[in-house]
Amino acid sequence: MKNNALLSALLVLLSTGAAAQITNDYIQNQNGTAQSANFWINGLMKGQNGLLIVKDGADVPMTGIRIVNSGDKGGNFQLTSGTVPGLATWVNDGAAWRERMRILNNGYVGIGLTNPTEVFHVRKDIIGNTYLKVQNNQDDPTARAGVAFTTLNGIWRMDAIRGSGFALSSPGIESVWYVTNFGNVGIGTTNPGGYKLAVEGMIGGRKVKVTSVDWWADFVFAEDYKLPTLKELEQFITTNKHLPGIPTTAEVRKEGLELGEINARLLQKIEEQTLYIIELNKKLEEVTSRLDKLEHSSR
Repeated sequence: MKNNALLSALLVLLSTGAAAQITNDYIQNQNGTAQSANFWINGLMKGQNGLLIVKDGADVPMTGIRIVNSGDKGGNFQLTSGTVPGLATWVNDGAAWRERMRILNNGYVGIGLTNPTEVFHVRKDIIGNTYLKVQNNQDDPTARAGVAFTTLNGIWRMDAIRGSGFALSSPGIESVWYVTNFGNVGIGTTNPGGYKLAVEGMIGGRKVKVTSVDWWADFVFAEDYKLPTLKELEQFITTNKHLPGIPTTAEVRKEGLELGEINARLLQKIEEQTLYIIELNKKLEEVTSRLDKLEHSSR
């Protein structure tokens, strides 16, 4: 088998008019010094050089260049025929030859399948996860690993950053969307702080639902609730310039607002005002009744 391969390679070299030399188990071209290889071609300074293999036959891992060890484990590179022509890579794991990659004549590359439908198509059918992995083990906080997508508009990037987190960048805007190593998300900011979601800018939406609040204001209607008198309320407002239980302007500017909390407090004020209105209405009805009696008695 080895002698046949060497003879075939020699015929190829002779067909190109190149000077060749057979030395024991290897063929040399354009060099008279023995090389540490079983098969070696050097076409330095030649316009056309290489290894030409022509074989018409079945689409099986036997019609290309095969590299194996003594246990028949290895790889095979071949041209494919049939309905999906291209260049295929087969690998033998010791049990069988299996095709692992194919490049079609339209330039599409498939890993794990023979008919890729995109420029780069990966498939692995297993119970569990299939990942496309990009790795950078440089132990530096600025080290990145990621993927870039380019159109005429510019470059979109997804970056895993060693020292901080994961970023999505748009053309001209770095880190539009950012996730820290602790899982906190920033939109328009790379520093979401202690918030699970921090947004630098306005948020537009149709609904916002707060699914958990520590308390609600229905206790105002309990029989033992001590409703401040209107006189007490007036005195507090005169002194503090805000409603009881409602943060001041300075507090809001410094600390911000928690939506569930502020809505509960505003509801408390609405329910207290409702009780004031009910109380005032009772007094109004009492005064009206007395006036009606006075009016009837004066006739």
